[in-house]
This record gives sequence, structure tokens and C-alpha cells, in this order.
Amino acid sequence: MAWLAIWDNSRLINRQRPMHAPDLSTGVLTFEARLRVTRGVPVIIWQGRTATTADFRVVAYPNGVVSVEHGGFLFETPVGFLSAGDPLLVHYLWDVTGRADTLRLENAESEICVETRCGPQHVQSIEALLPAPGWPTAAPTRCGRGSTT
Repeated sequence: MAWLAIWDNSRLINRQRPMHAPDLSTGVLTFEARLRVTRGVPVIIWQGRTATTADFRVVAYPNGVVSVEHGGFLFETPVGFLSAGDPLLVHYLWDVTGRADTLRLENAESEICVETRCGPQHVQSIEALLPAPGWPTAAPTRCGRGSTT
């Protein structure tokens, strides 16, 4: 998985060198993931750090559906959107005003792309967007016992 960047309104957020609190009223989260072969169980591709419903979360299901959750927002792709080994590109723009909010998911192998408006989203903490400890270098985690699914 390649974690590209999280931007606030105008600056790249760098958690290792925080100069000031980021402006989380608008922002962009972009990353790429490639799902390995699974054993017929849902796999968490991305999970924020707060372990609450405020987290940005991406889950791939055995039937090829990709689900994205953030706060009260939930979006699911059509069945068969993603297969094991396909690269998934995620581009998420949030905006507290709801004017510039977009979720774009692209299967770079099949070149299928889905895009939707997300509605106003308020990010309380950067922790809801940052990957959980050990991510993105660790393998994706399977949903199931002990998960927040």
C-alpha cells in the first residue's frame, strides 16, 4: 500500500513535524492499495486511529464491493468492482460546508471508476484520518472477531 498524503486546507499535514494544528474544515486524503488474495472474508484496507465511527474506513468484501465510511457517510461500490490483486486508488475530499466534497474510487486494473458526493463532513481530529498504528506498511486486516465492524 502506498500512502500518498493528507492535506488540510492548504498545507501537507506532517504528523512527525507539527508546526500548528491543521485546519480540518477541508482536506484531501489520497492513497493506493492492492488487495492480496483473501479467504472469502471482508478485509479492512484503511482504518483511522480513534476506533470510533468518526474514523475514515475502507473495507473490501469477497464479492468485490468496496465500502467507505466516515462519520455518518457510507458508500458502497457495485458488486465485482475490485478483485484480489487489483490496485485501488482512493481520493477523498472533505469539506465542512459540503461544497467541495467528493469520494473517488478507481480500480486501476479495470479502469472502472466510481465517484460520489459525500455531503458536509467535519473532521474532529487528524487521528480519524491517519492510518492505525502499523499501517500502511502492515498487511490489510481482516474484518471479524476483535474488529470494529
